[in-house]
Parts: sequence; structure tokens; C-alpha cells
Amino acid sequence: MTNATLRYQETGRRIELPITNHQSPIKLLNRKPTRVNMMILPGATVRITNPADTYYRSEGLVQRVSDGKVAVLFEGGNWDKIITFRLTELEPVETTVQKKGK
Repeated sequence: MTNATLRYQETGRRIELPITNHQSPIKLLNRKPTRVNMMILPGATVRITNPADTYYRSEGLVQRVSDGKVAVLFEGGNWDKIITFRLTELEPVETTVQKKGK
């Protein structure tokens, strides 16, 4: 199995699509890709995805990443709290700047 590389013109991100013998690379490259996995690095905003956790759907800032565990900082008014989560319990949040309307 080989891979075809697709690069987005707007963001410069690259994704690789697997190609089997019966698929055309042109058809794969013309279809819209679903979701590009983002890396979780310190400073990134993440959301908790474990429904059994107290912090489910909360968003915080990544402070440290080591050994498959991530320290997430939650800030709320007059308190700050750092909680450690497994990497599988987090998803990155895409932060975009919205333009002001006239």
C-alpha cells in the first residue's frame, strides 16, 4: 500500500491518504478530507473528551507533555488548577480569530 500526499493551500498542512490497488489517487485527492489530526504541544488549547471525568468538555491550556500524560491548566476567575490527563482523553481545540463585522 502506498500513500498520496495532499497539501492544503490555505494552511499549508499536509495529510497522507492510503491508496490501495483498486483506488485511483486522483479520486482520493479530489475528495474532501475529514479531519486532520493536530499535535498537542505546550501552549495548545485542549478539550476533555472522557465523559466519566469531572472536567468533561472543559477547555484548558497544555502546560507539560510527558510519558503519554498531559498537564492541563484550568483558569477560572480567582483560581488556577493543573490536572494531569492521559493523552487519549484530550482533543485539540482549533482557535481561530474572528473578524469584526461592520
